[in-house]
Amino acid sequence: MTGVAVVTAALASCGAAGAADPVRDALKDLMPTRVIGGEVAPQGQWPWQVLVFSYVQLDGDKTGIGRCGGSVIAPRWVLTAAHCLPPADKKSLLGIIEQDRIASFLEIQKALREGRLDSKDFDLVDRRYAHPGYNHDDRQEFDIALLRVERDLQSSAPVTPLLAPDSELEEPPVMATVTGWGNTREATPDGTDPVTHQKLRPDQYVPDHLMQVELPLVSTAQCRAVYQKAGATGVIDGRNLCAGIQEGGKDSCQGDSGGPLVARDARGWKQIGVVSWGAGCAKPGFPGIYTRVSAFADWIQTTVANDAGALAPQPAPAPTPAPAPAPSPAPVDNNVAGLEISFEKGDTVRAGQLVRYRVTTRKSGYLLILDVQPDTKFREMFQGRLSVEREGAANTVTVPGPATTAPTERQPVVLIDGPAGSGVMVALLSDKPLNVGDLRSGPKVFQTEKAALEELGGLRRQLRGLGPENPAQTPDAPVAPSKPPYSFVVKEYRVTP
Repeated sequence: MTGVAVVTAALASCGAAGAADPVRDALKDLMPTRVIGGEVAPQGQWPWQVLVFSYVQLDGDKTGIGRCGGSVIAPRWVLTAAHCLPPADKKSLLGIIEQDRIASFLEIQKALREGRLDSKDFDLVDRRYAHPGYNHDDRQEFDIALLRVERDLQSSAPVTPLLAPDSELEEPPVMATVTGWGNTREATPDGTDPVTHQKLRPDQYVPDHLMQVELPLVSTAQCRAVYQKAGATGVIDGRNLCAGIQEGGKDSCQGDSGGPLVARDARGWKQIGVVSWGAGCAKPGFPGIYTRVSAFADWIQTTVANDAGALAPQPAPAPTPAPAPAPSPAPVDNNVAGLEISFEKGDTVRAGQLVRYRVTTRKSGYLLILDVQPDTKFREMFQGRLSVEREGAANTVTVPGPATTAPTERQPVVLIDGPAGSGVMVALLSDKPLNVGDLRSGPKVFQTEKAALEELGGLRRQLRGLGPENPAQTPDAPVAPSKPPYSFVVKEYRVTP
């Protein structure tokens, strides 16, 4: 989910959640994602958001470059994530860039990469304070830091950090907003698509403008249970907040780390969280994880104590209104066909069983059913042209099962090979057929991880070719999203012995 795009291992993305399966992740990552699933932030809406960047001197002449988000909480103080700071044993430079100095973020990104950022474009950080408990390990604890700049930041308006627990701002079903210039899709630090392994142009995954996305808070207990089940090593407890939607598609991502998660009460906006870590970006079922600001109130106040009145309680200033902004585009709907998958006898199935399932859709098109069982083998289950009786109405898809397993049934079936564990089934409904070979005689099983990833990479390239993704948009000329060329739904199930 989150992290800093750099060339050093110490500053690399914290996106891995532990025991992730590459094939299962690649299957879920067929879903197109767009901060992900968000929209361009109106000018002046979030006046405390800043960019934090670092240059790190490595061995020889090599230099690592990191970028993160941050929030101004006092004229000379910026709140960010501890993992955004270079390790203490590395010679480094840290700077803050205010929003009014970022006419084009892609240009700033290019200048950072080429090491030609002009000193007049940023404010130098003269003191940096990672929480003393942070340890650069996989536990992700104490991921919070404060940066002090050499002089007052001129054009940013501070946000009020939440320095006392408040259930009205920190508990579900509160809606919170995260902002940043992070990736709009997952990419490796060198700009490669992790599924197709193709090199991406910067404008394919880096936004040119500040982005925003609204997310519901998720209970810490529920969040912890999901990550523990996935084998994550990061600690999730009362020092964290979690936010996201079950179906995925909306999240913060690499480059958003350290940025603010804010919620609003009657007195104005409060910063309740700091972007910290998660399982990739916008994956279904995995909320993003944020450092809870109120849990570190004492440390924040003590650290800035030498600046008299720096954090005097006061409501955050009202956001500067943009002059008659055009409406921002709505997030892309990845399931306009209303696809659903359900198992006949529930989501827990037994190894060795022949299990019937249903797929429903409101649109005609070409259906493709994909599956990864606990044995990690990838299967292409079915592809065929479907027509529904009435567009917009839910229709059950009935297709012939393989003759060897269901000679008389016309309802989809899957043979559960085992072993025990979790499985993932995906249904895709596209406007045009996808090239996956002949599945009339039964499922196609890929025996190796390499073969499965190659097939999924090819599928992803085909899906992108079906129709244009959202055209570029700016605050002055927002563009309504194009109609997605396919629909996508994920079904997770459990296999018992």
